[in-house]
Amino acid sequence: MNNQNTKSTRENHSEVAIASIWLLLLALVVVAAVLLWRNARQRRVEADALLWQEIDAHVSRQVPAPLEPLMKLVAWEPVSSKGEAQ
Repeated sequence: MNNQNTKSTRENHSEVAIASIWLLLLALVVVAAVLLWRNARQRRVEADALLWQEIDAHVSRQVPAPLEPLMKLVAWEPVSSKGEAQ
């Protein structure tokens, strides 16, 4: 009976060790997934910020790109609020 008790104790320790290893591997996979998700999210935020900067630069242009050559031909003089050239 003592021999059977020892055998089942060894089997239990072995099963606990295997379960512990699986649990550790699962924890590592979860940590890796969280880190990858955060990294991807950060890159997405940076890409969105860059896109908004490009949109802002394009929208806030004084003259659309096709009219730029024409604007170089025309000399503009600033006009004061009184209607006089400065």
